[in-house]
Order: sequence, then C-alpha cells, then structure tokens
Amino acid sequence: MLASVEQVDKQYRVTLERIHNKLLKQTYSHLVEQGPLPIDGNEVTKAILLRLRAFYKSQKCVKDFFNKEKIIKDGKGGSKGQSSTGAYFFEETLAFYLKALIETHKLGLKVELRTTIDKKKKSIRPDISIWKGDALLASIECKTQFGYSRKNWEAEFCQKEKKLQSKYPNARQFLVVMTKENWSGLENRQ
Repeated sequence: MLASVEQVDKQYRVTLERIHNKLLKQTYSHLVEQGPLPIDGNEVTKAILLRLRAFYKSQKCVKDFFNKEKIIKDGKGGSKGQSSTGAYFFEETLAFYLKALIETHKLGLKVELRTTIDKKKKSIRPDISIWKGDALLASIECKTQFGYSRKNWEAEFCQKEKKLQSKYPNARQFLVVMTKENWSGLENRQ
C-alpha cells in the first residue's frame, strides 16, 4: 500500500518543527551551561559565521533543487544567494548569542527582536534591542549587505539614531554588517 502524501512529508515537517521547538532551546541551554561566553578572541564570531554558513548552504540546496536563478531578496531579485529570510536569520543568530552572553555574564538585561520602541506612527523598530527594565540601552541594526542603500546608509543610520535618542537619550545604536559585498566597508573612514 502506498503512503499518503502527508505520511511521506511527515519526517520533513517534524524535522523543521524540531529545529526551533527543541534544538534551538537545547542548543541555547547547553551553551549557557558552558559558563560565561568568551568576550575576548573570536570564538563566538566563528560560531555565528558557521551558523550563517549552514543556513545559506541549506538555502542553496533549495535553490539548486528548484533550479532557481536567484533567491528572492525583499521582494526583488537577489544576488549571490542573499534573501530576506537570510537577513532575519542573521538577526536571530546575533540575538541568540547576545541573549546567551547576557545570561552567562549575569547582566540582568533583556534582548528583543523587532520590538517597536514607541507606539507612535513611524516609530523605530530596531532589528535587535537591549533593555534594562523599561530603559532601552542599545539598538542594533543588522544588514546582510547594503545593496541599494550602499550610498546613503550612513544618513539613514544617523536619522534612526537621532530619532532613537529623542526618546532614550542614553541609548546607543550599533550597526552590524555581515559582508562587504556591494559597499567598500568602513576601511577608509576617519
């Protein structure tokens, strides 16, 4: 007797659900059990990059399976396999390690993803925000690359920072960029 479509697909569905329902939490717990995350060296950076590499390899498998020309990025044709889901995965990965750092160093802070800072119209919603109680300490903008924003990213960043500091004057704003693709980086800046 042939299996139903649902039965054939079950292992794939269960594996997808297991990644976040079980493995994400297990990995986090095991990481925290190791003690304070190192803040010197590049051990955490390597872990982040390896996780991102695994994600993009999985996306490439899907791309190859369907013989897709490009992976879609923010509703437009993407380049080099970048995707809007890749941008979210980058944010989630950084937040994961920040949360572990905060917990293992007992800093008493909270990490949030895409939380609206102020409930007003056109409010800032940083990719990652770090809070101590109701006080915003920092926001982090995450970019996989700059793409179309490569020429005006700094003005946009400064505008967000100004808006952020009007409500939380002591909050710091940070920018994390995954790749130098499509822009020259910060090498020539003063």
